[in-house]
Amino acid sequence: GSLFPYPEMMYHSKYADKPNTNNVWGFKNKRADEIIEKYNGEFDVKERIKMLQELDSIFTSEYMTMLRWYSDNSRLLYWNEFGTPESVMSKYGGYDDSAIQYWWHDEKKAKELEKARANNTKMAPRPEIIKYWENK
Repeated sequence: GSLFPYPEMMYHSKYADKPNTNNVWGFKNKRADEIIEKYNGEFDVKERIKMLQELDSIFTSEYMTMLRWYSDNSRLLYWNEFGTPESVMSKYGGYDDSAIQYWWHDEKKAKELEKARANNTKMAPRPEIIKYWENK
């Protein structure tokens, strides 16, 4: 591990379209790239904090992921471009890594999402509540 948070691997555009990287959402943002590149050479801790705060603001405005508080249920927010098992999440483990382990890129859905975003329209929603145990 490093002494400081290291956002490059997860958020720099150069990793967005490469397979097997930590930029799992394909995030690309010119301003974030500029901050990350400057951040890598900055040794003033106060300046690094300011940079991370600006990055946090960019990330949350892009809605890539949603902070989850521990509760007796889970909610998941994502761009509808993935194929998933019927249960969506793991039946046997935690929710933290189910999307990474069980979901796959669905080219047809990705194109449908791209078209919907370009036309400012909506895709057909997935069911809001999935109780896979009731369907067996």
